[in-house]
Amino acid sequence: MTHTQSYPFPEDACKIEGMFYITPKKNSARKFSFKKIPLPALPEHHLLEGKRIREVPDYCGNGRIYLNTGVYKKLTQELELSVHVENGGYLLGNAYRFPGSPENENDPDFKWWISIDYIIPAQSFYGTPGMLLFTGDSWSHIHRLLDRKYKDLKLLGWYHTHLFDATPEMGLSSMDLDLHRRFLPLPWQIALLINIQQNNDRIIRCFQKSLQNVFLEMPYYDLD
Repeated sequence: MTHTQSYPFPEDACKIEGMFYITPKKNSARKFSFKKIPLPALPEHHLLEGKRIREVPDYCGNGRIYLNTGVYKKLTQELELSVHVENGGYLLGNAYRFPGSPENENDPDFKWWISIDYIIPAQSFYGTPGMLLFTGDSWSHIHRLLDRKYKDLKLLGWYHTHLFDATPEMGLSSMDLDLHRRFLPLPWQIALLINIQQNNDRIIRCFQKSLQNVFLEMPYYDLD
């Protein structure tokens, strides 16, 4: 069988980032398989001092979020955001375990905290007044940045805008939840929502996915 007969994609398909070609094995060839490599445990670190910015009554999650002063100011004032279509991007920084927390992130007693240090607007996204779609190029771009420029940092989550006032009933959409579950599955990876109010004020809300696959709004802290 020729290469074109056994390989149904165009010849240049493997030039796309993340794609590669595996030569078809002969019947007598040794079998191989892919094995998922577990991620290393988060380092343990004591909590930092910080003023709570947003109160969330009855929060029952297992995480804590710190925004340094520059990041908070950028999100609420300086970041260029459209008032006509939804915008979004990525959150970079560091992630730690609470002192004494189990290393296993699937343990019910696992507790974490993150420090958001950089806001990276997404590239190659598609936004409408009521929807935001990150393309494959968007994800490729942020992972290239992590590999080349921010090697010591982690992808802590993503942010996007809603073009209406924040209300308890209107949080993340079903599409938002699906995107988060697919691409940001770790318990300390968060979704940050920026509601652009009618008076152009910006309300910041943060959400984590619990081990029960439920999204919880979280309080967050200012870290100068």
